[in-house]
Amino acid sequence: MLIQGLTGVQNVADGAANSQALRSDKQGGLTVTELNPRYYENAYRGKKFFGSNGATPTVTTVAFATTYTGLALINPANSGVNAVLDKVGLSFLVVFPAVATVGLMVGFANAGTTTFSAAASSGASALVGSGLIAKCTAALSATLVGTPVLHTVFGSGLTGAVTVQTTQWANYDLEGSVVIPPGGYAAIYTSTVCGAAGMCASFNWTELPL
Repeated sequence: MLIQGLTGVQNVADGAANSQALRSDKQGGLTVTELNPRYYENAYRGKKFFGSNGATPTVTTVAFATTYTGLALINPANSGVNAVLDKVGLSFLVVFPAVATVGLMVGFANAGTTTFSAAASSGASALVGSGLIAKCTAALSATLVGTPVLHTVFGSGLTGAVTVQTTQWANYDLEGSVVIPPGGYAAIYTSTVCGAAGMCASFNWTELPL
């Protein structure tokens, strides 16, 4: 099948029927524009969810410890969906006892993670008020399965006073680059423990059929 394209700008007047060829760039790629905000369609269709440790700041475990505390996003083995991780939010309210690397770790086992404690805000719909429930769960603690690996480094946790340290924790856009299949998980990673009850974190994800 041949799809014809036209390279360059095409100006079409309002109200006019558009019979122009598809627009392409100089390399022959199809050029498209967004009509709605980036995440609108999946949020409106009830496929986007968010979870956090809310009003319960936690202390993280060391590195890849599978007896885990912090915040983890768990996709059950029988969920029937892939969890596509969009954004991760981080804030540390207490100084680290020792300098740490902070990032995101991931892991997988066919049977999935079955022992965990769900966070108070464990998986709410981005379509606020819809009452839709996520298949995946944001958990404060879990017995992780498989072998976790460090996926993304966000920065460093420092030992200076939080009122003066230069590290700025914020919302990290992973742009859907982390896909957590059934049986998989993602979790906040710190190479040393954070300060007692010091971490607030959140996950924003999309659940899509396999």
